[in-house]
Amino acid sequence: MDAKYLAVFTAFMAKQALSEDIEPFESCLTSKFYDFKLRFRNWQLVTDCNVELDLKEINQKFSYLLGFEKPTKNYEKMVNYLMPSPERKESHTSETRSDDSTYGDLETELQAFEHNMMGGEKLSPIDSYV
Repeated sequence: MDAKYLAVFTAFMAKQALSEDIEPFESCLTSKFYDFKLRFRNWQLVTDCNVELDLKEINQKFSYLLGFEKPTKNYEKMVNYLMPSPERKESHTSETRSDDSTYGDLETELQAFEHNMMGGEKLSPIDSYV
């Protein structure tokens, strides 16, 4: 028997066992393969395949397959590897910096921005627009 027919017959038999409405599949296969119905019935008789499904057996095999654990991937580690965060080079005194010094740094940066980018023009405070 041709491997193509064997694959089609076993697939159709599985579809027949698992589906209630196989008429569209049967008509499609009949149009594609000459004497499909006759060849399929003969193949069933010759191979003596048992089409009846034992749900307990299916459940056991499904449970067995679920027992295999897929290796979990640590996506956070992968992202950190692909996009490493820049390490800060700060002195030991910077660890004790307060919010006040951070505010002062921002104030200095704002003044530099106003001087360099805006030609000395001062930005108005945001809260005045609210």
